[in-house]
Amino acid sequence: PTDLPHGLYTITVRLGELAEKTVTVRILQEELPPQTLIHTEWFYTDCLANYYRVKVFSKAHWRIIESFLETAVQNGINMILMPLFTPPLDTYIGGERKTTQLLGITVDAPDTYRFDFTNVGKWIDLCLAKGVTHFEIPHLFTQWGAKNAPKIVGKVNGKSKKLFGWSTDSLGKEYKSFLHQMLPALVDFLKKKGVYEHTFFHISDEPSIQNLEHYCNCKEIVKPYLDDTHIIDALSDYEFFEKGVLSKPVADIGHIQPFLDHNVQGLWAYYCGAGGCKRGTNRYLSMPLHRVRILGVQLYQAQIEGFLHWGYNYYNNQYSHEAINPFLHTDAEYFAPAGDAFLVYPGDDGTAWESLRANAMREAMEDLRMLNLCEEKIGREQTEALIREAFGKELTFDTLPDKDFLPKLRKTVIAHIVK
Repeated sequence: PTDLPHGLYTITVRLGELAEKTVTVRILQEELPPQTLIHTEWFYTDCLANYYRVKVFSKAHWRIIESFLETAVQNGINMILMPLFTPPLDTYIGGERKTTQLLGITVDAPDTYRFDFTNVGKWIDLCLAKGVTHFEIPHLFTQWGAKNAPKIVGKVNGKSKKLFGWSTDSLGKEYKSFLHQMLPALVDFLKKKGVYEHTFFHISDEPSIQNLEHYCNCKEIVKPYLDDTHIIDALSDYEFFEKGVLSKPVADIGHIQPFLDHNVQGLWAYYCGAGGCKRGTNRYLSMPLHRVRILGVQLYQAQIEGFLHWGYNYYNNQYSHEAINPFLHTDAEYFAPAGDAFLVYPGDDGTAWESLRANAMREAMEDLRMLNLCEEKIGREQTEALIREAFGKELTFDTLPDKDFLPKLRKTVIAHIVK
């Protein structure tokens, strides 16, 4: 607790008659500053409904969502993917995930839509109450090239109907008209709730240079309604960014160096199963925890604005053909390296059970906050010098210190903070 008097505390842990350990814990007078890094791990409400076999957005579902939100925030996640409509992520072409759509839509007449933001407001209020500071809207176009519209449902003559999906051309007249009506209404609602400035939008996930022209055409549709600084997308190709299409890229850590070399401002970072198996930081079950935790120091060193990962609680197999049990399939049924798809397990009582990797990610965020505090005391240049001194050379995303680095760095940083 923040009001705990500073000083030394002795704590003894006993495991029955088997073992006992006593440690001395030192509480400093200083308090870590708030986390400024924006951190999102994609939050899947459909996976929770599937695993617990509850109706989407029923009382039971909302209770489970609340627990998973609490655990997310406790572990340094402060931006949440809001299911305005079912996120078009990891879904096989022609297939669909369980519908999880907060936005109510009524088709009053052909090409005329009315929107109900009641559940959207409920989601925002719950997130804010749990400590969430930022929101992200699902991708407005499909993965792998933005060729189609996401699954969006609405009421036609009182009956629920799929309005858009894989059969919808992303540049078609129908979907354009829908976005021209929905986006201004959404932005207006977010502004009234006071969260628009802290909300980010996506066009399409991981576009390639081959998709550049189509991506640009899709972005032109939303451009009149969304400020460019509110649009983020995962990128691996610096050439794509160089074309000036996206002002705020989320660069894959394995391909981030060109972005850093060109001093891209407001840069975000991400990693996933596509890379990181052989070197660098990541969060697989096979990795020692210091390899997970080093991320915080690396994010500080590179002055990264936000960090994104695709799986806080992804409990499906590849392309979401089927739901899986994460206790039995830690690799999403041979889809990804074990541990890549989720940070928390679905507990028996509807609560999120933390993994050790989630704890290591939280500690990474705390390391970052500690370095920010140190910078407040002695300046950026000297704080970076402490990192170089502890590592022996410049720390980059391509380098992986041994397990002794973090304790050594923390000891010297804390000494400077106290002094």
